[in-house]
Amino acid sequence: MTQVDARAGDSLVFEADRERLLGLAYRMVGSFSEAEDIVQETYLRFHQQPRQSIQNPSAWLTTVATRACLDHLRLAYRAREQYSGDWLPEPVSLHNEPEQDQALAQSLSMAFLHLMEQLNPRERAVFILRQAFDWPYRSIANTLGVSEPACRQLFRRGQDKLGGREVECHLPCADMSLLREFMATCTSGDFAALTNRLARDVTVYSDSNGRVGALRHAITGVDRVAHFLFRLVRRGHDGQRIELATLNGEPGLVVHERGHPVTALVFSFRQGKLWRLYSVRNPDKLRGLSR
Repeated sequence: MTQVDARAGDSLVFEADRERLLGLAYRMVGSFSEAEDIVQETYLRFHQQPRQSIQNPSAWLTTVATRACLDHLRLAYRAREQYSGDWLPEPVSLHNEPEQDQALAQSLSMAFLHLMEQLNPRERAVFILRQAFDWPYRSIANTLGVSEPACRQLFRRGQDKLGGREVECHLPCADMSLLREFMATCTSGDFAALTNRLARDVTVYSDSNGRVGALRHAITGVDRVAHFLFRLVRRGHDGQRIELATLNGEPGLVVHERGHPVTALVFSFRQGKLWRLYSVRNPDKLRGLSR
């Protein structure tokens, strides 16, 4: 086999796993652009590895990508300790059909990814591989280089930290008609009608890292959130272009100014009522929406 043939073979093997690796890396690090970098790094290492040393390419690629994510998270978590305000995942626009597997779709939601920030890197890796990808503990242990009992303990420790709140990470529902009806209520000025569309534990999170105006802390409660939404609607101006988008499997709005996205809003509904609103204004996290 020539060197050109070998490279072509490497590419075919890798491309068969690219989307899966990208989905894993995004769930691990919460940034699509950084996930792409990790997947590219994984490919380069695969290309440099002697082929006879890899018996199972798919398992090898998953192990390398997961460990690269862990290295990235250890550095990222230190930086996030100095982050200004809430840290939210980078929103991703889904142009294809949402994933059919319920666990995978659920783990793509902003609620799930936001919740994962409470876990350390290894707990997060175990939780995602087990909860979202349904991996057996033995495979996860081999990937992380730990014993199977240690892997089970990491999962239990993650569950304890979340305090059962993983139940909040419900299956995303990209119901645009629900969002249109909700926004019509927001613009109506009817305060009572708006509060009736809010869940009792409704919460708004905002992320700008202090670079542009945004909430410094999450706000919760029906009345406070209703007032916030009315102010948000009034702040709009003629220079803005607003488009509907499916963001992380849920209905969203992307606000553009001068041709660039300046805000991404992800709406999470439960039983027809707004449960969580995620407002991402950090310019670094909106670059992917410009593509």
